[in-house]
Amino acid sequence: DGVARALAWGVAGGGLAQLLVQLPLTVRLARGLRLRWIRGHPGLREIRRRFGPAVLGRGVVQVSAYVDLMLASLLATGAMAALYRAQILYMLPVSLFAMSVAAAELPEMSRQADDPVALATRSRSAMRKVAFWMLLAAAVYIAAGDLVVGLLFQGGVFSEADTVLVWFVVGAYALGLPATGVSRVLQNVCYARGDTAGPAGIAAVRVAVAAAVGLVVMFPLDRVVVSGDRLLSAAEGIGLAWALPEAERALGDVVRLGAVGLALGSAVAAWTEIVLLARRLRTEEAVRSALGAPTTAAAVAFAATAALKLLIDGWPLLLSAPIAAAFAMGVYTVVAYRRGVAEAHMLLQPVRRALWPSRD
Repeated sequence: DGVARALAWGVAGGGLAQLLVQLPLTVRLARGLRLRWIRGHPGLREIRRRFGPAVLGRGVVQVSAYVDLMLASLLATGAMAALYRAQILYMLPVSLFAMSVAAAELPEMSRQADDPVALATRSRSAMRKVAFWMLLAAAVYIAAGDLVVGLLFQGGVFSEADTVLVWFVVGAYALGLPATGVSRVLQNVCYARGDTAGPAGIAAVRVAVAAAVGLVVMFPLDRVVVSGDRLLSAAEGIGLAWALPEAERALGDVVRLGAVGLALGSAVAAWTEIVLLARRLRTEEAVRSALGAPTTAAAVAFAATAALKLLIDGWPLLLSAPIAAAFAMGVYTVVAYRRGVAEAHMLLQPVRRALWPSRD
């Protein structure tokens, strides 16, 4: 309890420090800036009109994650903890790549709203950037997620079976990572055109689809038990099932896969969102182009890393996890480079200059 309270104060202090660091430069750059409240200002009315839909559209990932946690309370003991840990890893690439690119690109897209060609060119570039990094993260999570989860969490009461469960949940979430990332860019295009209601409605559909699919899948999977570090044993009556009896759900020493169903629902919902956004903007071809070559690279990286894991099986996690993750990233980047992905060229350019300076 004391550690949690200290961490909470640390977050608050960090936010205040960030404000204090930026404030002096802001004051120097915006001399004469005064805060005034003008009730009838047209800009204020526009902000009020668009604020709610924009928050729903931008926050759909967090809202969906919160709904997953609520539904997990209907599952066996340990489902909420597994989802929480998996969501930490899932949100990392979303925050680092998708949200950051979207935040950086929105002002420029808004300036180009009256130039359809320039807006389309910029959105294609942003989609390629996000797709490259999100597919890289998905490849690592799916191929080497067990090693990454084991390195980060395994130990004490967190068993090998718990590692497998969180890996499966992260892997299921990762199936929707590319769609989640590219959707943030498509939302930007809508916002640049002044359309906040459309993405908000689609975000609501995403939350509903995630909940519906999760409800259908999570209860049957809650009857599948993780045994040991890899083996799975199915309980009786999987089919269409409702929640387990309270006595079975409360067994803390049994690890079940119900949380994976919620993550699969989230992945299905993410792809539903991107399809609806692409249709609204008529950018289906641009989305397919952004995802095409990196998807091939991700598939090759997954297969190669799965083979590597057979060779390093039994190694300490402190060695095997970084090796497998780095190998997956390396294979992905090289294959993407060979497929002509610009972001891979950018990553490998310093290496090429160091090894073959005469070629540049």
